[in-house]
Amino acid sequence: MVSLNDPISPQAETDFEALMDSALPFALQTVAKRGELLPFGYTVSGDGALNMIGALPDGDAPLSDDVLTMLRDGVRANRAALRAAVYVSDVRTSQGDAVRLQLEHADGAAITFAYPYTRSRFRKTLTQGKPFMAPGELFAWAD
Repeated sequence: MVSLNDPISPQAETDFEALMDSALPFALQTVAKRGELLPFGYTVSGDGALNMIGALPDGDAPLSDDVLTMLRDGVRANRAALRAAVYVSDVRTSQGDAVRLQLEHADGAAITFAYPYTRSRFRKTLTQGKPFMAPGELFAWAD
């Protein structure tokens, strides 16, 4: 696990901002509209291009953990061509439901953000709570 006190390189900071700017709005819109979120992610390629990634295990009702494992395995298999990745999922925290973003970078940086929310079932809107962050974990670049 990476400490929040560990310095983050300027490249990792830039890549993390780009990943969050792409992933978070899509995740929040999906949860507001559908009431649930199948895990997905984004990667940053070696040349800086952002790509959305997804996975769908066999079966009618895939488990989020299975989807996350497939996403992480896919990034790990392609890590030589990538600089960074984010894995996005809908989770339960001590504050209730939250959208979780797990960011990792080829240089060893990793941070997890959680964005708590409550959803109005009838209006299909979200009220966001105060986001929080925690040390992250390396998945694709862990050796």
